[in-house]
Amino acid sequence: MSTPDKTAWTTESEIRYIRTIGENIKDQFFERLSFAARRSFKKMMLKKYIAATELRKDWQQIDKGTVFRFATAELRALK
Repeated sequence: MSTPDKTAWTTESEIRYIRTIGENIKDQFFERLSFAARRSFKKMMLKKYIAATELRKDWQQIDKGTVFRFATAELRALK
């Protein structure tokens, strides 16, 4: 996966992305959700991301193991 300007993603940029999963939605409905609902949404998105890591084939400069461990740690922290 690469950005539109063809710059290869790194492990650090993927971790930055994981940290913001479920937090970039800024519409009126999402703004009215409770903290618990937002947390639940983030957990769901992290689970989907982790499942997708098994299907992803092209990791380029990204360390799959590091990213997978970070994502699962983020998910555990939300429980």
